[in-house]
Amino acid sequence: MDELTREFEAIVRSRLADWPAQWEGYHWPGYTWEHTLRVRDLALRLAGEMGAAPEVVGLAALLHDIEKAAGREHAAVGAEETARLLAERAVDPELSARVVDAIATHAGGNTP
Repeated sequence: MDELTREFEAIVRSRLADWPAQWEGYHWPGYTWEHTLRVRDLALRLAGEMGAAPEVVGLAALLHDIEKAAGREHAAVGAEETARLLAERAVDPELSARVVDAIATHAGGNTP
């Protein structure tokens, strides 16, 4: 695992660390860091089966809920935050654009 991935893991983990156990509007109870790990594991497995770029899929899955606290707009807000974080770290613009697009479009009309 590279340094960038470890850094992003720490950021996402800290933002999800104290997720409430009760229902919080848009957010289901017990939403946790473990969800992010499960999403990333499954996404990378599917990427391998489908021939998708693991560097895009891995980062997008890791960062997909970085702004989950924003509620229904978390995908758009998360894409903006991800774009900022990737630019600050001088990540390749093409890779960044693909990761940001995946995050921006990952959420639909979730309801309880």
